[in-house]
Amino acid sequence: VGFLSSHWFQHSVGKLLGGVISGLASFSATHSGVSLVIEVVLVQSSSSAREDNLTVSLNKTVNEFHVITHQGDLFSVHQKIRRLNFDIVVFGDFFMDSFMHHLAVGRFAPLQVAFWGHPFSE
Repeated sequence: VGFLSSHWFQHSVGKLLGGVISGLASFSATHSGVSLVIEVVLVQSSSSAREDNLTVSLNKTVNEFHVITHQGDLFSVHQKIRRLNFDIVVFGDFFMDSFMHHLAVGRFAPLQVAFWGHPFSE
């Protein structure tokens, strides 16, 4: 499962989904027979690069933490995410970042879902 957002830091999206991701990781680790690989993808522009204690905590919780820094090149970011070969992609947000809005039209997994959203974006 891949979780995509540009807000994996002390932000409402990061705080809310960070708890969900931690819960899934904990569930998978404590239930035999449940093999769930959880990966987080942080998509950020070079000018908005950000890391805080939530980012560090998520990085320690999940199987893989990918940081994709871009200069506005949508095609190269699409290619990088596709190479991760996710079975499921969860978009943490669509419209809080214009780049993520354009990224969300891509097909990165057979099953793609949007989290319930944010009151100012979805």
